[in-house]
Amino acid sequence: EEQGAAVGPGRCERLAFAPDLDLAEASGAVLTRLEGRRWLVVVSDSGHRGAYALVDPATGIIGERGHLPLAPARGRHRDDAAPRQADDLEALAWRDEQLIGLSSAGWIRRWRRDGAGFALVGAPVPLLGADDAACPAEQVNCGRNYEGLCLGAGPADGRTCVGMAAAKATGRLVCVVEEPSGRLAVDDRRSLVFAPQALSGCDLGADGSLWLGANLLAGNAVWRLTGWASPGAAVQTDLGPLGDSFAEAIAVDVEADATIVYRLGDHGGRPSRMAKFRCRPGPQ
Repeated sequence: EEQGAAVGPGRCERLAFAPDLDLAEASGAVLTRLEGRRWLVVVSDSGHRGAYALVDPATGIIGERGHLPLAPARGRHRDDAAPRQADDLEALAWRDEQLIGLSSAGWIRRWRRDGAGFALVGAPVPLLGADDAACPAEQVNCGRNYEGLCLGAGPADGRTCVGMAAAKATGRLVCVVEEPSGRLAVDDRRSLVFAPQALSGCDLGADGSLWLGANLLAGNAVWRLTGWASPGAAVQTDLGPLGDSFAEAIAVDVEADATIVYRLGDHGGRPSRMAKFRCRPGPQ
């Protein structure tokens, strides 16, 4: 059921990193390994045709840029005077060697690495849930208005939380399961409640911790959660405000005694703001 989490202390230090990213409206990000090298994959918000950049996580320098291929929105015709928005990518995750994107309306796209770029895998499908299917793929900020998606390596048994989805409209962090068929679904019986309109992204660390970011409406706050798959046992560490501008995306990289946290800001234009931190979840 919906509930809060126990709260503990934490601290972070800002690290040297490029302060700006030459990409408009950074909205989603995830760290992954491509061709043997670690990259921070960042995608733009709606209106930029799936524009993405591969960013060096050590320096913030762009190593590749392009556009994630997008399937046409339902009902779109070749002679549309004003094409409907179908590129509202708000979150990125990585699972089963695929880049997975989530739109604000709750639609999932998958891509695989294809040379110097990415290839779309199948057509967009809705994130299954009690009310998500009501949002057409071409709409923006519809329904729960999803902002974050973080996925791990849990089994596709339809029961185990393989990650969480952050819904901005309700302020809820909701369990995501994967059906044996490969479809992703939300389980509303397992969720944590935060401030409505404030959640902006989440990511999972290699140690199983979940990192949740908020936008400026909640002071660009970041929290670390353990036990998140069983909300009644979740422990929340408040790491304070992290990020500049209107912080949106968050990505993490776990080290031996700390976690590197990346925050990217969407302030409605180009470039996007970036910041990098080293965080320790408890007093040292």
